[in-house]
Amino acid sequence: MKSGFFSIVFCMLVGASGCIAEFDTDGELIQAEESEAEEHVAQAEEALNGVYDIGVIPASGQSCPAGSAEIMIHMDDEDRRNISSARGWTGRISSNDENTTFYFCEVDGSLFRPLSTVNNGAYHYAVLKLGTTCPPGSVDVYRFFDNENDDNGNGRHGDIYPNTSNVDTGLNFCLFRYALPGNATMTRFPDLGINYGVFARETFTHRLATGYVHTDDEDRRNANRYSVASDAVSDAQAIISAGSNTELRIARVK
Repeated sequence: MKSGFFSIVFCMLVGASGCIAEFDTDGELIQAEESEAEEHVAQAEEALNGVYDIGVIPASGQSCPAGSAEIMIHMDDEDRRNISSARGWTGRISSNDENTTFYFCEVDGSLFRPLSTVNNGAYHYAVLKLGTTCPPGSVDVYRFFDNENDDNGNGRHGDIYPNTSNVDTGLNFCLFRYALPGNATMTRFPDLGINYGVFARETFTHRLATGYVHTDDEDRRNANRYSVASDAVSDAQAIISAGSNTELRIARVK
């Protein structure tokens, strides 16, 4: 069936003016003026575009898939006696030589869902928030990194909103834990055309490989902060730690 038919139906349902349709004796649509209906559909699609966007971690040596923006966030970690490090599988995220650099691919977060209806940490995972709203089935987590105070070299590339990068860094995450009764789950991660990972603990059920990044945050008057709903604190911090330094656990899922 042609999309024009659906535009006319949508137009009539929402009561938009300018819906003119002509039918034959058998009730078949033979003529319609649907410019306003198409405008309403376009406006609805535009309103949703990017709302649930999230960032996944591309595998080392891989570019983002077609249509996916690459996001880079660079943090200048503590200079004195620095202990930043990366171990195991971390994709294109690196942490060494007093610096940590994150790479993400911006994708449609509505493709992602919780993996279980049971609140079990082995099914929990998190992704970088890049839209205005975390996808259905996930909760907001915020981590503020107090970066190096002297000769700070922080940087970024791409549209990192709602995250921030200046002399310090603020990262927003969407944490998927479990689906409430009647809500959707998924059994596997979506195929995005690349190998990629998410933030998850080392016992994650869907892991193909695991690793972690440890960031040595500013020592002097450290101002690290953490924000998450009270009932999700332990779940979130098992993946992205609190404290004066930060450990982010990562799992490859594709």
